[in-house]
Amino acid sequence: MENVYINILIIIVSILIYHIFITIHQIFKKNSKYVLVILSALSIVLCMHFPIYEQHGHVYDLRFIPMFIGAIYGGRNVVLSLVIFSVVNRFFIGGDGFYVYLITITVVLFFLYYWYIPRFNSLLLKQKLIYSMFIAMFYPILEFLICHLWFGTLEHIPPRLIGVSLITNLFVTVGVIYLIEYLRKANELMENYYIQDKFKGLSEMASSISHEVRNPLTVTKGFIQLVMNDEKIEIEKRNLHLGLALQELNRAESIITDYLTYAKPYEEINLEQLDVIEEIKYTVNVLNPLALMNNVHIQVKHQQNEAYLIKNDKKKFHQIIINLSKNAIEAMPSGGDLVIKISKESKFVSIEISDTGVGMTEEELSRLGTPFFSMKEKGTGLGTMVVFSLVDTLNGRISVTSIKREGTTFQLLFKSVDHIAVSE
Repeated sequence: MENVYINILIIIVSILIYHIFITIHQIFKKNSKYVLVILSALSIVLCMHFPIYEQHGHVYDLRFIPMFIGAIYGGRNVVLSLVIFSVVNRFFIGGDGFYVYLITITVVLFFLYYWYIPRFNSLLLKQKLIYSMFIAMFYPILEFLICHLWFGTLEHIPPRLIGVSLITNLFVTVGVIYLIEYLRKANELMENYYIQDKFKGLSEMASSISHEVRNPLTVTKGFIQLVMNDEKIEIEKRNLHLGLALQELNRAESIITDYLTYAKPYEEINLEQLDVIEEIKYTVNVLNPLALMNNVHIQVKHQQNEAYLIKNDKKKFHQIIINLSKNAIEAMPSGGDLVIKISKESKFVSIEISDTGVGMTEEELSRLGTPFFSMKEKGTGLGTMVVFSLVDTLNGRISVTSIKREGTTFQLLFKSVDHIAVSE
C-alpha cells in the first residue's frame, strides 16, 4: 500500500511544480499548456511504474488523475495527447489488462471530450468538485466492471483493495482540483494586487510631482505678473523679481531632472577606472563654498600610500557623492563636521559619509529613499531616491545608520578594480 502514497506524492508535486513554473517567468506562463502536458505525462509514467496492485492482468494505479487534471485544465487537444501517451505506455507494460484499459479510457475520453471539458471553465467551484467527484468514481467502477466481465476479477480481488481504490481516486481527485483552484485564485489575487499597487504608486508619484512642480511655477507666474503689470517698477526691484522667478524655474527643472534620472538610471553609463581619492577631492572642491556658508568643516580620511581604484561612471559617481554630501551639509544648520572616510573592506572600496547633524529616527530611516520624503522644509526627497537608484545601477551597495540629534552615516561599497580583474 505504500505505492498509494507514492502515487499521491507524484501528483501533488507535479501540480506544485506547474504553478511554480508559470509564476516565476513569463515564458512559462505563455507556454503553460506545454508545461502542463509534460508534467502530466511524466506523472502518468511514474504512477504506472508504481502500481498499487496487479490482479489477473489488471494493473491499478492513479494514472487517471494527472490525465484528468491535464484534460480539464488543458482542453481537448491536451486530453487527446495524454490519452494516446498513456495507451502507448500501457501497451508496452503488456498483459491482457491493456484491452481493459483501452476500452475504459475510450469511453471516459468520449464523455470528457464532448461534455465535460467544454463546460468546465464556466462551472462554479462547487460544481467542478461535484462533477469531478462523479467522474473520479465512474472511471474505476467502469474499469472494475469491464475487468470482471472479462476475467472475473472481482471474485479474486479483496473488497478492501476495491474500497481503497475508489476512496483514494475520489478524495485525491477532489483534493487536487480544490488545491489547483485555490492556487489559481491566489495567483490571480496577487497579480491584481501587483497591478493595483503599480497604479497606486504611479498615481502618487504623478500627484507629488505635479504638486512639487506647480509650487515654483506658481511663484514664477506671480513674479512675472508683478513685473508686467507694474510699468513704473524700479529696475533693481524688477531684476530681483526676475531673479527669484529664475531660481524657482531652476528648482522645477531640478525636480524634473531628478525624476527622470530615477526613472531611467541605465542611460549613458560610461564605466572607467576611477581613483576614489581624486574623485572625492574633486567633489569636496565643488562643495566647499556651500560648506563654508553653513559653517561646516569637511575632512577626507584614508590610508596614505593606499590605492583605492574602482570601475565606475565618473559623472554618476560625482552625483552620488555630491547629493549625499549636500544633504549632510544641509542637515547641520548650525555647522558641524562632514567626514568622508575611504577604506578597503575585503573586495570592496568603502566610502563613509558622516555628519554631526539632526539625525533620523528608525521610522524616518525606513522611509529614506522613497519619493518626496525629505527632512528638509523645501526638499523633494528625489535626490536621495536618485542616489539609491544610481548605486544599484552601478552594482554598488548602500547602507545608512543614524541617531537622532547625533548624526547620520551613509556607507557606499563598490568593487575594487583589483577584485574585478581577478574575477574576470
